[in-house]
Amino acid sequence: MGILLHYSLGLYFAAMFGVSGLAKLEQPQEVGKALWRLSRLPLWGLTAIVYLVSGGEIVLATLLVLCIAPVFTASVALIAFVIFLAFKIIAAVVRRGADCGCYGAALWQPVEVSSVATSAILAVAGLIYIWATMHVATVPWSWRCLVGLCFLGSLAFLFLRMRQRSRIDGSLEHREVSGSSRIIESNLQPGDHLPFDPGVCLPRYAFVLFVGRGCPHCATLCEALTDISLGNWALIIVMVDHEDMRMHAMPVDFPIPSSAHLVRDHEGTWAQKSGINATPLALALVDGQLLEQQVGSNVDWFLRMRARYDTAAADASSSRMRTEPASSAGTVVGD
Repeated sequence: MGILLHYSLGLYFAAMFGVSGLAKLEQPQEVGKALWRLSRLPLWGLTAIVYLVSGGEIVLATLLVLCIAPVFTASVALIAFVIFLAFKIIAAVVRRGADCGCYGAALWQPVEVSSVATSAILAVAGLIYIWATMHVATVPWSWRCLVGLCFLGSLAFLFLRMRQRSRIDGSLEHREVSGSSRIIESNLQPGDHLPFDPGVCLPRYAFVLFVGRGCPHCATLCEALTDISLGNWALIIVMVDHEDMRMHAMPVDFPIPSSAHLVRDHEGTWAQKSGINATPLALALVDGQLLEQQVGSNVDWFLRMRARYDTAAADASSSRMRTEPASSAGTVVGD
């Protein structure tokens, strides 16, 4: 009986690590952004870390099923549970409302006290599993091989299904961008003015960023914008709260850059007037007129727009400075 309970606990841990590893592989960039919100590590290297963690989880799950190097494997599992517990404490206490990304895009939700308690229970269970590994015999090797083949087959099936779904989603997204009936950007065209009054005096250069209260991409973008300078550009963040937006079960509150102007579109009427149904979406306005727009915006787009139009303004200013002395000198010569 003790052998069966010990092996069943190992299979439970293996299922957790296997599913978690596969889930992270589905959208590694998004999991990397979740880690960035927790750790503030460089975003460019987090995707590679996600791949390493996912592969490690799958290997660990396989070792748990086959009971290879059982004491070492149990110790690694306990360390993993402790690390997960630490990340969830950070998400729940230090960065309130953030998601941990433990199960990838399959479970985007804020980390709450119940999730922290579950991770703590798993850590205790990991300690019990180590003790049982050192004192309880393992199941026969033939049974381990049979269960291992079934386990690896199940992981392979889930992986193929995941790849199939990714291809379908990619095909649908391509058809949307290619001109289906669903609107990806907005109805605004270059040169148009905003079809609503944000209640903020627009300076000459302004970014208008539409974000959703539950959008993880929006949370990442807003946090990234707190670390950069937009120069002469003002940032107006429109918080859209409407059920038709493509939003996720994510935290309500996320950091807003201190220099930004926050306005709320409670009923989503401004987004509807602009033809927007996806966030984040950024508009670059000069003298109140639309120059460019970008759906799924990132920090690089803001920096490119700032550099492009700040350079154009500087060139125009220097051109006027060169022209005015020349015209004055011509007048003097003519006299």
